[in-house]
Amino acid sequence: MDVNLLVIVKLNGLPFEQWREIFQDDAEFGTQFMRKPMICKVDEEKAIFVAHVFDLPRMKKVMSSPVMLDMFETLGIQHTFYHLTPGS
Repeated sequence: MDVNLLVIVKLNGLPFEQWREIFQDDAEFGTQFMRKPMICKVDEEKAIFVAHVFDLPRMKKVMSSPVMLDMFETLGIQHTFYHLTPGS
């Protein structure tokens, strides 16, 4: 199932530049389930990324893995996912 996702990332004190480096370091890993990711800084507390996800089950499995959950907890970041659909 292909979907376009918008993800709001609460940085909770993590500097955007540090989060961006982590995101970019994992870019090759992300190619297993998404393409065309775009990221931007909203403010000091939030970032957004949008991507075309072509393997949603794999992405869910990766994002809920103990390694990723531990990293998110250690860094203090939280994700809120939204499915984007074309307007009518």
